[in-house]
Amino acid sequence: NVDFRVGDDTNPDAAWLKTAVQENLEYQQEMNEMTGRTGETMASADGTEGVAKKEAGGYSWTQEEEEIEVAVPLVDVGEEAAASKDVAVIFKSRSLQVKFRGIEVLSLDLFASIDVDGCTWTLERDDGEVRVILTCEKTEEATWPRIMC
Repeated sequence: NVDFRVGDDTNPDAAWLKTAVQENLEYQQEMNEMTGRTGETMASADGTEGVAKKEAGGYSWTQEEEEIEVAVPLVDVGEEAAASKDVAVIFKSRSLQVKFRGIEVLSLDLFASIDVDGCTWTLERDDGEVRVILTCEKTEEATWPRIMC
């Protein structure tokens, strides 16, 4: 057993959290080789391999080691009715906020830091659906186990 110091070791920025996913995967691969189960790995981390992770708030997200992409649907909005001027996006190092016509549609405290200068957003229209697509560069290349802290 390992003792954790509340605050230091439980902080989402703790060094061990940033390396745990990769270390666990390496350990599992070594164990599989020892037991003859090569090629077997644990389930992929959320939002990886091009498969969007849908969250309870209605948004979805994908990730690569260097960036995350968040898709926020704008509900009950006609395709022509939504314009970029209706959308306000705030990128902070550990949070995202999206407002549509002054109403908050998404507020997220992120698992780890993003580079706000490496973030962009676009308005996407597809088959009558309108989504705000946020693309954020991670400050450290890593696979996040989840999007929220």
